[in-house]
Amino acid sequence: LVSLNLSEAPFIGNKSASVKIVKYADFNCGHCMHASKLLKQVIAENPNDVIVYFKNFPLDGTCNYLVDRKTPTASSCVAATAALCANKQGKFAEMYHGLYEDLELGNRHSVPTVMQLATKFSLNMNQFKSCMGSEETKNFITREVKEAEKLKIESTPSLFVNDKALDAGTPNETFLKALVKSIIAVQKK
Repeated sequence: LVSLNLSEAPFIGNKSASVKIVKYADFNCGHCMHASKLLKQVIAENPNDVIVYFKNFPLDGTCNYLVDRKTPTASSCVAATAALCANKQGKFAEMYHGLYEDLELGNRHSVPTVMQLATKFSLNMNQFKSCMGSEETKNFITREVKEAEKLKIESTPSLFVNDKALDAGTPNETFLKALVKSIIAVQKK
């Protein structure tokens, strides 16, 4: 069992859910995108019993000191920052899904693409731009990376279900759904 700090983590789902899933991910990771679709299904099938918390683990040395490779556009860092900044305006879910839809369409995340999403989701653009460039947001991502380091996370997606690590990578759909159902059943006894 691990102890995860979820006090400021963006989430989708019911705060009093018995199944707590934590996902460390990168918005340019195809496996993370597939995991997001699976988690969306799991939440839809168990709306009162599942909550998913989202943590950033950008696979880019620009904002993740555990990664050697720095991309010229810092695409993963830009996307992580955009998701956190949208969360400050209560639009995390929209930005989260929008970033993965862009990935699926082959659009590389950049400042212009995340600004388009922010406009699409009616965010306050002055607040969003200010947040995108803030030290507070950079420090938040660094804290998430430090936590990931303590948990020995090296790849994405990395999921934890009720504080237990699953094998890294896209979870097996049948296994994850059965695990969720069994936890819910135990909690309802």
